Amino acid sequence: MCAWWQPLQHGFWIPMTTAIVLKPDFGGTFSFGALRVAGTFVGLLLATLLAHLAMDGASIRLVLLTLFCLGFRLLTQVNYGIGVAFLTGMLVLLLSFEGVSPGAAVGARLQATVAGSALALIAYALWPTRERRQIRTSLAHLLSAYRDYLRRLLLGQMDNLGDTRAAARVARTNAQASIERLRGEPRSRRNLQELKLAESLLANGNRLIRATLLLEAVLSDGHPLPTLEALPAFAQQADQTLSELIDCLRNGGIAAAATLRNAERQLSDALAALPDSSPTTAALAETIDRVTDSIGTLTHLLRPALPCPTGLGRGASPA
Repeated sequence: MCAWWQPLQHGFWIPMTTAIVLKPDFGGTFSFGALRVAGTFVGLLLATLLAHLAMDGASIRLVLLTLFCLGFRLLTQVNYGIGVAFLTGMLVLLLSFEGVSPGAAVGARLQATVAGSALALIAYALWPTRERRQIRTSLAHLLSAYRDYLRRLLLGQMDNLGDTRAAARVARTNAQASIERLRGEPRSRRNLQELKLAESLLANGNRLIRATLLLEAVLSDGHPLPTLEALPAFAQQADQTLSELIDCLRNGGIAAAATLRNAERQLSDALAALPDSSPTTAALAETIDRVTDSIGTLTHLLRPALPCPTGLGRGASPA
């Protein structure tokens, strides 16, 4: 439409640029748009200068074209702006073989790049996908994966623990990526509050999973868990508490006060009453204490942060 409205050469560059620049998140769209405009401008200046110096020699232009092509191929993943600069220079040299003057190519390419990048930002503004609407869901998936891993470990279910650990890694990677996207969004007060909460939950969630490493190592060496009634009770209580936190993240509400410490003390007393000490006993005692601290901190973080603002229905996230 822009090409029909204005007599632009190669008008298809505009929608192509829009499709390349437009990303699911604001930070990606804005940075890609800025880098593409800057890279295009630098590439146009460089290629125009070189084309004027070497316009009469086809062999020289072929050498320059090869260098620009290699630069684009090697540097695009390093820095998108530099890659676009080489791509734009390559395009100017290619058009010069068809008799298109560098000046005409410069104007058309620059207009198309600016217009396409602007359209991408306008499209994102009209149909935004704000990360703060998705961040709590990602964190809920993270805590859910950690809960499943913790339950299997405390019950000594080592057969499928590797798959559960892999699922926890995937959930952690997704949560970290969601936080990075949130960092790239406008620094509004609500975004900053959500970012602070997300970073705290991620850090303390990682603290929870690190608390289990010693016990997993001991169990992997073949040492069995002690047979105590308080151990399944503690595992059940920890599972229930984490489930409540997950529900708070997904559906809103206020997290209940932490009550896991009572179950931890009962299990610690039962471990201390065992006649002989084993590597599993010491590792389990340390693990449940650190797990209780981590879950208590997660509960503390969510209690002032929730409920979500009024006007949101069940299952909705803050805008």
